[in-house]
Amino acid sequence: LMDTMNDELLVRILRSAESSSMGATDPELQLNLLKNLLKRHLDAVHRDAAVKLVIDLYGNLPPGSRARSQAICLLSELAEGEAFDLGDWLKSLAPNLLGQSTHQFTEETLVLQTVLKFAKMKNKFIVESLLSTLPALIDWSMNLEGDAGHKAKSLLTCIQYHSSDPSKKCDTLIST
Repeated sequence: LMDTMNDELLVRILRSAESSSMGATDPELQLNLLKNLLKRHLDAVHRDAAVKLVIDLYGNLPPGSRARSQAICLLSELAEGEAFDLGDWLKSLAPNLLGQSTHQFTEETLVLQTVLKFAKMKNKFIVESLLSTLPALIDWSMNLEGDAGHKAKSLLTCIQYHSSDPSKKCDTLIST
């Protein structure tokens, strides 16, 4: 069905996913549908609409939820390719961590791992975002206790290393 989809059917599926983003459908099911759609060769209009739905869904999901983690993974996967314009989403990752805290620290870890992945790629959106947020993120990590604090500091040390100018010494890296 997905391989032989015509424009009318595609529009219906996207409208259904969009109306479902108001909470009528399981968000994990919506994400799976959108992920499968995005694996297909969509025209730019439909592709952009599907990506926008994923971003909207991500923004509306409760922090720390399994579906939100799945949305982060899907957006991260999409951002690796050139076909998707996810620069604004990438720029929002690091700043959104500030002031956010879940009891399990799973989403924060996933976001830091995602930021690290793109810092290693020297992604211009992540590097630009880190220029203004890294000092605040370091302060944020210093307020975390136990394993969460250690993990955040370790990830931020790696992020700082990979996002810095290679000609500079890494003497200002966080000590863990």
